[in-house]
Amino acid sequence: GGGGGGGGGGGGAVEAAAEEVSPPLDTAHYNVLLSCLSRPRRWKEALELSARMGERGVQRDTSTYNALISVMKAAGKWKLALKLLRRMRTEGVPPDTITFSAAMAACARGGEWRSALLLMGSMRQAGVRPNTVTFSAAISACEKGGEWARALRLLRQMGDEQVPPDLITFNAAIGACAKGGEWERAMSLLTEAMPAEGITPDSVSYNAAITAHANAQPARPDGALSLLRAMEGEGGA
Repeated sequence: GGGGGGGGGGGGAVEAAAEEVSPPLDTAHYNVLLSCLSRPRRWKEALELSARMGERGVQRDTSTYNALISVMKAAGKWKLALKLLRRMRTEGVPPDTITFSAAMAACARGGEWRSALLLMGSMRQAGVRPNTVTFSAAISACEKGGEWARALRLLRQMGDEQVPPDLITFNAAIGACAKGGEWERAMSLLTEAMPAEGITPDSVSYNAAITAHANAQPARPDGALSLLRAMEGEGGA
């Protein structure tokens, strides 16, 4: 039968091949193997590999956990990402910006905006400084949850802390405004805030702003159409 006994497949095979070489595998080797498993369907193999590290007395470091949490992010397993972050702290392994950003991105994918914002607080308590990727993940989580006011608050916070927003940050913020039908705020981001940061809107930015007009109460079809014409005028941005 093809399907039976496939659980430990790829990770075990990779590890077995690597073990034919001496000296034995150390933390760095396992970290490379884990980073090879950052595909949605391979999260179980990643956890098995991590368990084997523990069994063999191989130390798990920050990079190990960053790779594991990134695997969980790719697989949409936000609860496991948070569990790994807790285990990391229990083991006394210090989380860094990458750790928190990956865990927040996992929460964002699951629409868990509260968990993402709690992680932002934990990050500050740990003395780890959030960067553009971290803020973008938190804003993206707010977008999924339709929390436009929180998304805009985070964007303002970036300015206060001199963390530069990027295209992903703005698209998530405009997307959050779109969900709430907040067309004026969406347009302000598109036509004022983005140019002020030297960022050119793309088709995602325009589509989100068009959606904001469509979701407005009452809907604003003329606003949506003029944006569509502007978008076509720029060659689809």
